[in-house]
Amino acid sequence: MNAVSFTGRVRKCETKEYDKKDGTKGLIAILQFMVTDRVYANGDWTNRTLFMESTAFDKQAETWEKNYTEGKIIEVIGRLGEIRHWEKKDGSGVAYNITVAGHNGVTPFVGFAPREKTNDEPDF
Repeated sequence: MNAVSFTGRVRKCETKEYDKKDGTKGLIAILQFMVTDRVYANGDWTNRTLFMESTAFDKQAETWEKNYTEGKIIEVIGRLGEIRHWEKKDGSGVAYNITVAGHNGVTPFVGFAPREKTNDEPDF
C-alpha cells in the first residue's frame, strides 16, 4: 500500500478556474507546503527541507483557498505521487519536489503541547 502522511507549513495555495466537460466552471487549488527535517550528518545538525504540493477541485478547492494560508501548519495524508529533483543553481546539491496524490485529507495540525526536557535527555 502506498500511503504517506506529512506535517508541514503552507507556502501558498493558488486557485484558478477551469472548464468542466459539461460546460460549467470549476475551481482547482494547488497547495504548496514544505516539510523540514533535522538531519545529523558529518558531525553537524542541519535542516533538510522538502517542498511538496497537492491538488484539490471544486468544493475542496474553495475550502483550501479559504483556510490554508501561508505559514499555517497542516497534515496531508495521501499516496506518494511524482518526485522531481534538480541541481540547485548555486551547485550546493539537489532540490526535490514531491507530489502527494489521491489525498485522503488535508487538515490543520493540532500537534502536541510542548514539554520540558528531562535531565537525562541529550542536547542536540
